[in-house]
Amino acid sequence: MIGDDELNRLLIIGNGFDLACNLESSYDSFFNYRFHQLFGEKGFNHVYDKITSVLESESSIFQERPFPIRNSVIQELKSDLLGDPNLWDIFFILAKKNLSNGGGSKWSDVESTIFGIISIVLVNDRANTLFSFKSKISESNFIKYIKWLSYYSDGTKEKVAQFLLNELKKFEEVLGV
Repeated sequence: MIGDDELNRLLIIGNGFDLACNLESSYDSFFNYRFHQLFGEKGFNHVYDKITSVLESESSIFQERPFPIRNSVIQELKSDLLGDPNLWDIFFILAKKNLSNGGGSKWSDVESTIFGIISIVLVNDRANTLFSFKSKISESNFIKYIKWLSYYSDGTKEKVAQFLLNELKKFEEVLGV
């Protein structure tokens, strides 16, 4: 016999059934919800401008003596946001602003974006083969910001990879994975 609580469950199996039922379960819906959790009424552009302002204001110091610049960004954001951002939130904010909606990779395609960012950081791969950018300036800034935010003082690829994986696990908690 099926109980009442079992009748109120919906099993999402990943074939589009959830979207056909008008459930807001797409990546776009998730990020709209997540960014609203973080920004509230401040707005996406305000937060993006704040991130890039911190990165640019500390860029000369960073270029002379590299340091974990992401700590400054996250600290600055915490004073202005409702939620607690992690590094991958910042990566996806940068992706949303700099990647075009068409071409090889949409910003909301989470797996492709993660792969592209990891490729930029660990393999130093050409981002223009992985992403479609809104402009050359967007491409240049995106690559620069991703590399700066991923800086790890040890510098070995293994340490950077482990750091990015640990940050990704925090992001997965937000996704509910």
